[in-house]
Formats: sequence, C-alpha cells, structure tokens
Amino acid sequence: MNPKNWYRECGDSIRAEFGADSELFIDLLAATSPRKQITTNWRLAMRVYHVWNSIGDHKDWFFRCYATGKNYPKDSDFVVLRKNLFKGTLPAHRPNIIRAFKREPLSGNKVRAFAANLKGNLDEVTIDVWVCRYFGWDDKKSMTNKVYTERADCIRHYAKAVGKKPAEFQAEIWYEAIRAASKKPQSYLSVRDRNQMYFEFFMEV
Repeated sequence: MNPKNWYRECGDSIRAEFGADSELFIDLLAATSPRKQITTNWRLAMRVYHVWNSIGDHKDWFFRCYATGKNYPKDSDFVVLRKNLFKGTLPAHRPNIIRAFKREPLSGNKVRAFAANLKGNLDEVTIDVWVCRYFGWDDKKSMTNKVYTERADCIRHYAKAVGKKPAEFQAEIWYEAIRAASKKPQSYLSVRDRNQMYFEFFMEV
C-alpha cells in the first residue's frame, strides 16, 4: 500500500465489509486504538462489535446497568456480554466504546481525528507516538488541546507545501518513522483472518 492512501484504502475496505455499520465499526476501531498495535486493535474492535450484536434487543438494559452500576439480568445474552464485551480492552478505551454504541462524539483529539480520517475526512490530523518521534516532539506526556492543535497545524502547513492532504502527509511520516525504527508498518488490510466470518465462528462471540 502507498502510505499516502492508508486512510482511504482502509476506510474503503471497512465500508465494503460493514455497510450501514461502517461508521460504528470505525468508531470502535478508534476507541480501541490507543496503545494497541494495528492487528490487536482490529481484533479488539471486531470482538466488541460482535459481542454487542449478540445481545439482540437488550441494548437499552445494558446502558441503564452501565450508567447505574446495577447488575445485568442473568440471562444468557448478558452472561456473554459480561464475559466478553470489554475483554482485552484498556480502562481508557471503555468510555469511548460506550460513546460509539450510543452514537455520541468520541473523546480525545487523536481518537476523534483517527475516526474522522477513516471516515474520509483527510483534513483532520492524527498524531500518535510515531508522528511525535518523526518531528522530535516529546512523546512521553499527554498533549494538551493547545499543543495538539499547534502540532496538527504544523503538519497541515507541511502538507500544503507538498500539495497533499494533511492526513495523507501524516500517514507518510508515520510510515517513515516506523521504518526508521526497523519495524514494519501495518494496515488493517494486512490483518490475518480479518473478516467477520472468522470472528463469528472461531472467536466464540
């Protein structure tokens, strides 16, 4: 894959596979992306998506129980839900997973930008640890809104100078930063056994 087309090609593949649910799945990918590699991120999002769909008509019960801290009903759907929905996710992922289910805006500059890029908005800028390392920016501390905006504007400036969309330019420098660290850049297209049938029949969800 040409790194310039990373978001476009990954987004197109998700839309082709998930159809009407593509924006939900993209939000789940973005929600579970912090501190996770591409393959793990895809598998987590796929698990969450399939567990969520397995509870049928009980989604309103889930929101009420989650919001109030009450126990879930003891039927089989909620046994599956309790065991598997957040399995493998980080505590920081879970509020955004809930926002994705409720179709509310995600929280966090990087998470929101990543989702927007996969949905086709290439003017937003995803800034992760690799982008920070490319520019020599401090990647050990959380970015304030002000710092994130300044860095995103810097990337937009460079992108405009070379005639590219900000997300296209960001994907290219992300790719180069990973290669400079002697690692292999990945995409969601390269995830092994990435399709839904695999998860339905082999992941027990």
